[in-house]
Amino acid sequence: MLFLRTLALLALGWWCASSALAEPPRAPANKPKAASAPSVAKRAAVPASAPPLEVSAVLAQLAQTDALSAHFREDKRMALLAQPMRSEGRLYYQKPRQLARHTDQPRKSSLLLRGQTLSFGDKEHSESIELSAQPALRVLVDTFVSVLAGDLAALTRVADVTIEALPEHGFRIRVTPKDDKVKRLVRSMSFEGQGALLSRMELLDANGDSTLTTFTDVARRGPFSAAEQARFFKIGH
Repeated sequence: MLFLRTLALLALGWWCASSALAEPPRAPANKPKAASAPSVAKRAAVPASAPPLEVSAVLAQLAQTDALSAHFREDKRMALLAQPMRSEGRLYYQKPRQLARHTDQPRKSSLLLRGQTLSFGDKEHSESIELSAQPALRVLVDTFVSVLAGDLAALTRVADVTIEALPEHGFRIRVTPKDDKVKRLVRSMSFEGQGALLSRMELLDANGDSTLTTFTDVARRGPFSAAEQARFFKIGH
C-alpha cells in the first residue's frame, strides 16, 4: 500500500525526495497543534444573478488548449510535519497524454507521462511503470489528465464531478473518485481556474493530508515542436 500510495502521489505530481522525510521536523510535544489554515482564501461572494455553471461548458473551454506550460508551487501539508513541504518547478502538457513535471526546488527531479507509461527520476537514475499494472494509479492519472484535456466523458467514467462558481467568472471543479481502492488513497481533488486556464489544484488524501499546487505564468499554445518535445518531455533537466 505504501508503494502504491507513493506512486499515486507521483502520478499527480506530488513527489518529494524520500530523504526529506527521513528525519521530519516535528512540532514540540507539549505544544497544542495549530489549526491548519484553510487551503482556499476567503473570497468575495458570487453575485446571486450569476448564471449557473455547467461542468461540460467549463471543460469545453479547457479542451481548447492543445498544449501549455506553467510554473508551479506546491505546498504539502502532513500531520507529522510542523511546516508544509514546498517545491517549485515547471510543468509542460500536450494532448493527448504527454505531461512533464520538472522540480527545481528543493532538489531537481522529473516526472514524465507518455501515454500509459509513467517515468520518474533525475539525470542519474530513472524508473518507469506501466499504468495497466496499477489500476488505482491509472484512475488517478486519468482523472488529472482528463481535467487538463477537458474530457468530460473520460472524467465521469472514473469520478463524480461537481462544479461551483467563484468570483470574477472563476470556477472550482471538485472530483471524487468512484473506485473504492482509489478512495483509500485520495478523498477528493479540486481544480480552480478562469476560462480556459487552471490556477490552483488541491488534493486531499484519505488520511487528511493535503497538497495545494498553484500555477502561475500559464501559457497556452499550439503543439510543441519536435525540438521542444525533446527538450521538455524527458527525465532530467
